[in-house]
Amino acid sequence: VVYFVKNGVRGRVKIGFSEGHKNRLANLQSASPDALTLVGVMPGNVKLERKMHKRFQAYREKGEWFRVEGTLATFLKVTFPKSQAAK
Repeated sequence: VVYFVKNGVRGRVKIGFSEGHKNRLANLQSASPDALTLVGVMPGNVKLERKMHKRFQAYREKGEWFRVEGTLATFLKVTFPKSQAAK
């Protein structure tokens, strides 16, 4: 799946690919001093992950972390409307 994990303290979201997103979130959390929240997942592969990175490249902060603003913020709200983390 392609997952979206939000660091609410820093206003950033990580767009990544994993076959085990729950374990991936746990690993990310253990490496982060800030609380992380799973915004959502979508069926996909590395190709879709790269497509998402390219689509939102204007908001890239560092690596796979993106600022939650503009079209990325809208995408998260529309794609994952039930997620409090998307707001």
